[in-house]
Amino acid sequence: MGRALVKSLRATADRVRWGPPDRTEQFALFSKSGFTDGLEAELGDDWSLFGSDDIASLLTG
Repeated sequence: MGRALVKSLRATADRVRWGPPDRTEQFALFSKSGFTDGLEAELGDDWSLFGSDDIASLLTG
């Protein structure tokens, strides 16, 4: 999963009409196969990335 999906989600979020205009947006990406190298470092604090190990821990923890 990589930069093209992040770009698409950002564009889509701008078109979603819910909550006040000054809302705080948070994004979460889940991937079984992982993410493009360096992607997490390029994203801000409003993004959370979860790989298969993270998902397994969340479901069993």
